[in-house]
Amino acid sequence: PEASNFWHLFCVGLTNANPYMSPAHRWGTLCQAAVLSLWRPTLAERTHGFLDAQLLPSDCQGGILQLDGRYTTVDEVQYQENCTLRGAPGTVVEVVGEIHFMQNAWLEGSLRFVKAKGNQKTPLPMQHRCLDVEGSLEFLDPDVEFVDCGSDSTDDGGAFYVEQNVTLSNGRVVARGSNAKWGAAAYVGGSFMMTGGSLLVENSTAGESGGGLY
Repeated sequence: PEASNFWHLFCVGLTNANPYMSPAHRWGTLCQAAVLSLWRPTLAERTHGFLDAQLLPSDCQGGILQLDGRYTTVDEVQYQENCTLRGAPGTVVEVVGEIHFMQNAWLEGSLRFVKAKGNQKTPLPMQHRCLDVEGSLEFLDPDVEFVDCGSDSTDDGGAFYVEQNVTLSNGRVVARGSNAKWGAAAYVGGSFMMTGGSLLVENSTAGESGGGLY
């Protein structure tokens, strides 16, 4: 960025050096345009600054979506069929648009869901939760974290909302800084079966009831 600023100022200097469209003036104008084109931020950069993020795929072919690296959801992402999100170590998904499973969901491996922060120029008021599952959710050998999901305006399930059942038999699931009116970390419409592993809820607040689960 510092080098780009230098060349931008240099080109502007050439442009202002001769107001009469001399070759230097024309070159300065072209150079300034070229630099500005190089500066044009990607959608991910404009939204939340994830310079190396790619869009989270919305197609879960074969029922498994293998993830490796950094991802973002600019809009809501819907999975119409049963789907497993399988994360390689270090996988991060920054959530701008909610991740919505229309049927059953499985979260496997290393997955970190982080609420987008935004900035003064690009505010991101996010009232929705990070994950919404219309069926059941099962964690498979998970190393899963939810960070700063939901808000005071989220109705239920700041980190994740599950219409039916949740199963956790090993691994770890963590929800930090989640907020909702009911179930700051999670809302579970059916049963929550935990036969092993660990579930940790930290610094999460419910406006009405269920600071952890509801």
